Amino acid sequence: MKYKFVEHNKFKHIRQNIFDIPTGELETPLTNGIEVLEFLMTVANKERYQFKARGRGSRKVYGNSYDIPIEHAEKIALYHETRDRVSFMEHQEQHRSKSARHVNRLLREIKNAIENHNVHYDNDLEVDLKTGEK
Repeated sequence: MKYKFVEHNKFKHIRQNIFDIPTGELETPLTNGIEVLEFLMTVANKERYQFKARGRGSRKVYGNSYDIPIEHAEKIALYHETRDRVSFMEHQEQHRSKSARHVNRLLREIKNAIENHNVHYDNDLEVDLKTGEK
């Protein structure tokens, strides 16, 4: 007995790297941190991650209890997190994939049981299974 197991509607995974930094020469040399931040934001994987840049340093003149405007900051902190829709879609794909593996295992067990039955009882059992027809 042969059976064919095909999965449809698989989630296309979004690449996980945060940045695609080119190794060739840059158009202009980067001379300060703000230019580095702007460059990183141009090569960032914004499809998967959302980014926040926060100014850090002395708050005596500029800023409040949260952050400082980047143009007045001594340092820049760059934060990232996975977008909610990507996390949700990957979570759904994990459940779908786990269910598909379970179904595949059960189908193999059924196939083996039918083959064992047919060995002992002169091929008296035939199964035709068709699913997924549109």
